[in-house]
Amino acid sequence: SQSSSKYILLIYSISILSVIYSKESYTFCSFGISNDQNLLFVPSNKVSTIDCVDLRSNQKCGSLEPKLKNANELDRGLLMNLKVLDDKYLLAGYENGYLAIHDVRELKEVDSIKHFDAQPVMAFDCLNNVGFSGSSENKIVRFHLDPSDSMIEFRKQELNNDDSIEITNPGLNSIKIRPSDAKIFASGGWDSRLRIYSTKKLKLLAVLDFHKEAVNWIEFSKANLIACCSNDGLISVWNINA
Repeated sequence: SQSSSKYILLIYSISILSVIYSKESYTFCSFGISNDQNLLFVPSNKVSTIDCVDLRSNQKCGSLEPKLKNANELDRGLLMNLKVLDDKYLLAGYENGYLAIHDVRELKEVDSIKHFDAQPVMAFDCLNNVGFSGSSENKIVRFHLDPSDSMIEFRKQELNNDDSIEITNPGLNSIKIRPSDAKIFASGGWDSRLRIYSTKKLKLLAVLDFHKEAVNWIEFSKANLIACCSNDGLISVWNINA
């Protein structure tokens, strides 16, 4: 007797329901969304500025501009990364090596810190008031946030060897902290490697060498898996038991 096989063909179609925002500039910066505030955050046409879009009306409702601390800080250059924290704050990385915290409720910058000298913040992530950032340099920097009842700010401390990791080859595109327990984080480098570190001791736990070109993005799943995509056109999925 002949066996028969059944195939299920899934056809996915994507339709654009509405264009809620458009601008005349190019960027590879990620967007940010605050669900509680119903706000979308995108890079503006104006350098170093973030546009805020009300998702209920699909209209621009404000902007977040840098609060420059001195006259020598002319501008921060292009926006590199955006991440919403607890639906109340927006963490932004800039081309000149600065990280800044914006209050999305009052639409204003509350604090900033410089991580890299004349190098862009290529990647960062933050969870439970601890974060990591990377650039085109050969290091990863750890930072801490100090929250209070009314605001949050960067912990004022000198960046030293205890809060940085030297990596073999310079250049990072992605950093992600495992959301389930924040015990480990991963970095995706220009050298095609996926590296796993402990968040507490900053110890290198594993170097995953599969891709042939730069790793562009990393994402953890709830099932203790990590996926990363690369310029080589491949997506790899790893089971991380750390």
